[in-house]
Amino acid sequence: MDDPFGRQMRINGFTTPFRKAAGAVLGVLAYNRCPICRRELSRPKDASGPVCGDCASKLDITPSPCPRCAAPAGPYSADEQGCRLCARENYAFSRTVAIGVHEGLQRTALLAGQASHGEVILEWLTDRLWERRCEQLSAWNCDIVTAVPRHWTRRITTANNAAEVIGRRLARRLDRPFRPNLLSQTRWSKPQASLRPTARRKNLGDTFSITDHRVARDRTVLLCDDVMTTGTTAHRCSRALLDGGAKSVDVAVLLRGVGRLEAT
Repeated sequence: MDDPFGRQMRINGFTTPFRKAAGAVLGVLAYNRCPICRRELSRPKDASGPVCGDCASKLDITPSPCPRCAAPAGPYSADEQGCRLCARENYAFSRTVAIGVHEGLQRTALLAGQASHGEVILEWLTDRLWERRCEQLSAWNCDIVTAVPRHWTRRITTANNAAEVIGRRLARRLDRPFRPNLLSQTRWSKPQASLRPTARRKNLGDTFSITDHRVARDRTVLLCDDVMTTGTTAHRCSRALLDGGAKSVDVAVLLRGVGRLEAT
């Protein structure tokens, strides 16, 4: 059984007993309260997981997302060719699933998951994604699961890699091999979240490359990340996978950012 408060903290692939112990202590202290509303929990994890039951019940699930980019589209507003937000995009990936929109309560939960010792929140959100989208994910019949990589400079300055936490959890659910190092980010780039949509599309360039063509060749790959907004990161990673021999790429993210897209 998983021990969410005993996660090993890794930096550059190395694990230290001190970090493991510190993560356990800080995790217990941090999640005695709901990370969303700050309400005290009856125990470190109540019946709703690391969040209170009230917040868990208010998680906003997109009822009819676009099958191509996972944006809210309505039952008659999108098809496999996309919706008004993605129909003109030449994405290298085929399909996307997400819980809902990157706003409100779910955005607060994700921010808590991205913080130090937030892996338990990310796993809880990934389980919500699985509960709502398991039929789609299973039907895609992926061969391997991977995650959007981080440049080495970000790996040593941030607490956890959200994409890897999500990918590992989904791979376990799907009973598929998880290959977190299938892609690498070969050069530093500005964080996508700090840029406007037009700049995001130009920022990454040919930043990502495949590390082992044999693993991806003729395989259907599920690419995981925490948020998708313009789709640039997922597109660039998918392009690298396809150029490396992958048969097709699908994408799973926790949340879909749409606000800034609609404004441009």
